[in-house]
Amino acid sequence: MTDTVAVADLLNGVCNTVSARLREMGRSDIAFSRDWLESEDSERSLPRLVARVPVGSKLSLRIMACDRGSVDLSELGARFAEELPAALVNVTSARWSLRRYAGSMRRAAMAAIEASLALGLELSLVGVTFKRTRAFHLGQADWREAADHVIAQVHVGGLDHDLRPTVHDLIIDNPEDVEREILALHDDQLEYQDARNALRGRGASVGVDEVTLRHLDRYGLDRLDTLRAVFRDGSANLEVTKTDGTVGKLHVGSSLGVIRSHIIDNRDYVWLRDRLNFEGASPPKDLRQLVGRLVSDVCPDELYAGMTFGVPDGLSRTEVTINQAIHFVDLETGRFWSDALAA
Repeated sequence: MTDTVAVADLLNGVCNTVSARLREMGRSDIAFSRDWLESEDSERSLPRLVARVPVGSKLSLRIMACDRGSVDLSELGARFAEELPAALVNVTSARWSLRRYAGSMRRAAMAAIEASLALGLELSLVGVTFKRTRAFHLGQADWREAADHVIAQVHVGGLDHDLRPTVHDLIIDNPEDVEREILALHDDQLEYQDARNALRGRGASVGVDEVTLRHLDRYGLDRLDTLRAVFRDGSANLEVTKTDGTVGKLHVGSSLGVIRSHIIDNRDYVWLRDRLNFEGASPPKDLRQLVGRLVSDVCPDELYAGMTFGVPDGLSRTEVTINQAIHFVDLETGRFWSDALAA
């Protein structure tokens, strides 16, 4: 029996037990359905058991079993079947209250989004749902106390750090807090929009630093194919043969529209996205002594040939920046061009 079949059979049993218990409670009016029950992947060893209970035509409450303590799958199912009937009774009583709560959250979110749009922020309201709620929390003697455990989630569309569309899932308790939580997205969103617009103004899809292109060339990786994959997925971990003949991982990722890389190839000098780290080698006591000098004066790796050290940020005694070109790429046409910008 596969795990999927075992979970399905378990949920069938939960459905039968809950339906029988509702009849015993005289609540046959609650049209409990097997279709409400599902399982979700969990960071724990057991799947998450969930009842997706309709509250409105487009609104539902996900009630979950709590795997508190050390239990196996059958014990988790038995506990869910025991706690779910009382939760369903309370949710039925609280349905109109929950609808009003969701409506007030939606109105507050729409007002905050409209204010954001007026300021030039490209945010959108994707929807309002409820955070998953544990069955035993919803099984209070008073349905009003049970409903107090239900917390809204406001889903706001915007951009992420990779400049890709994303949805921010904001857990917000009260309508009066919605404006503040959406306002907290503004600074990052404006930064992401500015970075995206700068790329668009150049006719570019992404930027990529010189060191990353040299890494791709060193390890025999196709530049355009790799950059397209990172643009699509946000990052890539690529298996490569390092200069000492061992196999390692080259991490290539995007940040604010610029693709950078990280690998430990030379253990004395480690490249970390936009910094050269003196990992095994001893840096000078004052990193400012390196500013403007050729990297090859200090680091023997030919990858950095012709590059010079940049101004240290003062935050690290072992990491230095390198002056390098930022290349721009139109991923559709495959065209590359560059500006000599400091990293």
